[in-house]
Amino acid sequence: MAGSLVAYLASLRYAAPLHLAAPAEPATYGLGVRWTDPLLIACAIVPAVLFALARRDAGGRARIGCLGWLLRLGTLWAGANVMAYPAGVLMYLGTAELSRHPEAWLVTAASPFAALAMAWWFRPAFPPLRVPYLLLRAHGDHADVLKITSQDKTRLDSHIHLPLEKWHRVLDKESWLELRVTPLAYGNFYNLRGLCRYGVWRDARKRSLPARERPGTGARTR
Repeated sequence: MAGSLVAYLASLRYAAPLHLAAPAEPATYGLGVRWTDPLLIACAIVPAVLFALARRDAGGRARIGCLGWLLRLGTLWAGANVMAYPAGVLMYLGTAELSRHPEAWLVTAASPFAALAMAWWFRPAFPPLRVPYLLLRAHGDHADVLKITSQDKTRLDSHIHLPLEKWHRVLDKESWLELRVTPLAYGNFYNLRGLCRYGVWRDARKRSLPARERPGTGARTR
């Protein structure tokens, strides 16, 4: 009995070593790019472009539901991952780790496009240009306004001077009102500065505005 046990242990010593199976890797194509990498790039770019187009068509006020918010979070997660690849490539440049992940170069090449898509999507959220306007009338998706500029337009008949001493509660510098009606989407308004002075409103009506506009109707500056 003891001899049989010794022989069994000796056979285990020279037995073939045990091999553990590694988990299966996703299928790769061509230069070692996995199918998950193009999917990550698409998730970072395509939804961002669609959201940007929807927001533009809605005049900057696109509404989304719960599923839309989940899609936004997924798009932001994918975009953050794609745009982080260039930094990772720089960190591992010249190492064996980078040579084992050729897909990093593909995602790095796509990262500028993901950044542009994200920038286009969020461009209304960037700090707006502090350009005041005189609000004339409201429509379904936009308002008609007159632009106010701080550039000296004294010699031009197409502008009305707004002296700072009379407009200091609304404006912070010498300004001129351009007598050209401009349509402006509601998403571009950010605050209400105050009411237009009656004299300027009367002068603007006489020089450029339709006669049906009444004094004080929508005459507000932002």
